[in-house]
Amino acid sequence: MSGRPLRIPGQRPISRSSDRERPTSSGSQSRRASAPLIPETTQRPLRIPGHRPFARPESRERPCAAVGSSNSITRKTADPRLGPTARCVSRARRPGTPAAVTKAAVKDCIAAREASLRRLRRVADAHAEGSKPFPEIRRELVDTLLHLRQLSLEVTEGIESWRAGGRGGSAIWLDPASGENYLLKMKEDTKWLSDSPLGEILQFSAQSDPFFVVPSTREAEPVPGMAVNIGSGSANQMSPTLRARGQGPNDDRRVALPLQSSLLRRIRKAELVILRDSVQARIQRNGTAFAVPTVDAASPANRMESPRAWQAPAVMADRRGVVTPSAPSTTVVQAGEDNTGKVQAQLLTTSAGVLEEVLDSARVSVKLAETLMPSLEGRKRPPRPVAPSGPVCLEPVRATAASIRAVYEEYVVRAQERLVSCLEPWSVLEASLGDRSPCALEWFWLFRAGHTCSQNKPDGLTVFRLKKMSTNIGQLLHLSVTDMGMLEEAIAAVKAWMFTFLPIRSIRLTLWHAMCDGELKLDKEVEGFYKRCRFRWFQLTNQRGLRGQVLNGPRFAPPDCEDGPDPMLHPELTCIEICVGQVWMRGAKHPSAVTRRLGSCARNSVVAATCLHNFRTKDLSEAMRLADIANAPAREVAREGFIRGLLSGNLDALLANIQPTSLKVTDELAATDSPAKVAVHIARSMETSSLVMPGILCEGSCDGMELVARGMAAGGYSDAAAGLGVEGISDFIRETEPEEAAFGRLFVTYDWKSVTARDGGFEVPVHVAGKCLDHPHPIFYVATSEESTFVVIIPWEGATTQLPSDETAFADSVRILRATKPVDAPPFGALFMENIDVRHGAKLTEISDAAALNMPKGKVLHVAEFSSLSITSGREMPGCLDREDSGARVFAVKRPFGLGLWHADIDELNVPLAFYIVA
Repeated sequence: MSGRPLRIPGQRPISRSSDRERPTSSGSQSRRASAPLIPETTQRPLRIPGHRPFARPESRERPCAAVGSSNSITRKTADPRLGPTARCVSRARRPGTPAAVTKAAVKDCIAAREASLRRLRRVADAHAEGSKPFPEIRRELVDTLLHLRQLSLEVTEGIESWRAGGRGGSAIWLDPASGENYLLKMKEDTKWLSDSPLGEILQFSAQSDPFFVVPSTREAEPVPGMAVNIGSGSANQMSPTLRARGQGPNDDRRVALPLQSSLLRRIRKAELVILRDSVQARIQRNGTAFAVPTVDAASPANRMESPRAWQAPAVMADRRGVVTPSAPSTTVVQAGEDNTGKVQAQLLTTSAGVLEEVLDSARVSVKLAETLMPSLEGRKRPPRPVAPSGPVCLEPVRATAASIRAVYEEYVVRAQERLVSCLEPWSVLEASLGDRSPCALEWFWLFRAGHTCSQNKPDGLTVFRLKKMSTNIGQLLHLSVTDMGMLEEAIAAVKAWMFTFLPIRSIRLTLWHAMCDGELKLDKEVEGFYKRCRFRWFQLTNQRGLRGQVLNGPRFAPPDCEDGPDPMLHPELTCIEICVGQVWMRGAKHPSAVTRRLGSCARNSVVAATCLHNFRTKDLSEAMRLADIANAPAREVAREGFIRGLLSGNLDALLANIQPTSLKVTDELAATDSPAKVAVHIARSMETSSLVMPGILCEGSCDGMELVARGMAAGGYSDAAAGLGVEGISDFIRETEPEEAAFGRLFVTYDWKSVTARDGGFEVPVHVAGKCLDHPHPIFYVATSEESTFVVIIPWEGATTQLPSDETAFADSVRILRATKPVDAPPFGALFMENIDVRHGAKLTEISDAAALNMPKGKVLHVAEFSSLSITSGREMPGCLDREDSGARVFAVKRPFGLGLWHADIDELNVPLAFYIVA
């Protein structure tokens, strides 16, 4: 211990202790003798804030000789004990210089991530067993996921840096436990979260989401005062009434995982690294003739920062990304096939960070004329499922919310008491009777095959509902029979019915502990019936002072099931689906290559404003850079003048001579008389207040074809836009060659908060009604499944004012909504509507006056827009209880009418997210 220097916090010895004992001079020896345990610090430079030494003190003491002399110090002959030359941590690494990551460092990161995964499993087990309070579980879960996200990023970046360090760009890091590519393992080792009990705390994705982007995408509450001086100076006059008649309290069990904006770029890069390995592994499994094509880092399709290019043979396609495969019916990449566009479309994902692995099928381009898709077909709906057959059949219970209790009590006296006691009590069923949404309770009688409700008393009763969590599940609340001998057949029949008619991945039920032999315990015989029907233990729960065991029955498909597969999963049919897309192109080199169709703006001003804001941001950045260069001499002169005034004592006199510059004030009331002014006004509001439009995603690129292919890669969005002629936009981009493009997309799906199916349509209750002085009909607000979103209905039947065209409908809706005031008592209690399907094919418009949109005059501006609107009653619910006649008047919504989407997050902006004329 006597030979080691004293460790002082913040102090680092400049060399080893053995070096200090070497005699260098008499002065140094005397200093060491007087203070042998204190390290020598007199030769270290003084630390001054903002000062960075050029090198270590040791290097400064050495003589600087000419290159090649005996006293020259080079990197190769430097003392190895000094380590690498010091570098200021505040200065970035040289471009192109990868970080030095060793194999041991990557192993440490992987080991830390595996430990974090085990910690996550322990949190899930603790929540499943109910061993810890819910607030503690929620806090521990958030902390674990944040730590796991950071470790996953470090692992991905470490492996990529290890590859770039001379080990080969396509080297695979094998997991020692499984022997597979560890990056591919990362895609799969967190997918279990969506089906775990933790799904009731956070919204997990059922797809690959190793960086937990989906749990962070829950809509945040609007920030008060976020948009200042927007619109006409006041918020929507209907907002106070909408807030007063809120849709109910929020679910305080759900939280949103924090996501720092600084991590978004790292997450995107890490996703690209994982996706590259995933596609390459898939192609190799299919036995293709060559590896994944190289993405040219110098091409416009790869302008954004991306990981190292793929190592592949020099087989390159059209640099603009044209997809012309020789065999479009197969997804296997063959040798010599042109697939660069397909690979690029999947490389840059747009669905909130969730990896898309399936290669898009090839699309055949069509010739672009005045409209890209002149004829449109209606949106294809999935066929109605066929009811399953078996020894037990289901028939709906014909009752209302007021009469169902008497029906239930009459039946329950005949049911097996042991089944009724271990299922949900009547109080739980009664609490959900008022729900009329697609997640409402469904009641069915159970009959043996050949029996009917009119001839026989029911042999059983079942109550279930759809529950939307991280994944859609079916919640089985009640299943009882009068004869225990038919219980197993009844469970199989209910399970087959739920898997046929509900868009669910599993069925869950809770078996409550009941009193038996003087103690509370689980009925093992009843549990055995469910286990024979492929239900398994899921978690323990405690409610109302009772302990319960949750069982989970997943949907099985071959070869995982021995006694036959479950019914296939049908696509979910949402009540409201809105899809809007706009591709803005600026600076076309050959604008005369297509037929001209002049216009002032696009139909949807909000999506147009986001695209214009994208262009405007680039222009302002370049203008600020040029202004900074041009004004540099003036700034220097002003600086010197202020310094002289400060030193001479005349600074106050100089400041008094400064003339302030007044800002240009625009007339906000006149900013809504045309679609172009509305779009410019919204874009300016986005600049001044950093406003983010909910549900809208906008991206820009110098390669328009790659941008369109990338934007259409999301599954739900591409399905909604199918048949709208989006493929022809690529032809226009190829013919005109614009300098840059921006792709704005709006895609939202909602359910009605309450809906009742009727013959020929459906009814939805009116949430709030208003009145506009220059409109003859009331303005109706209808609640959706999202508390902050409402559907606005503006009837136009019999109105003296002229029906607006599709081009001016958005501006007219803004004018009407801003002039609408709430009424104390709505004149109608419900709306009767028919199913609606409005589709606008892709249409190209050349902007007649680009300067009116605050765009440069010397550049031609084009926009291609497409949209679709689908309004239905949702999925068929035969088991839903009949609605009582409340006596409220019903307004029949007849064509023509306007339908818009209003969101609370842009309340201060006072414009709808989307608006359609249904004629």
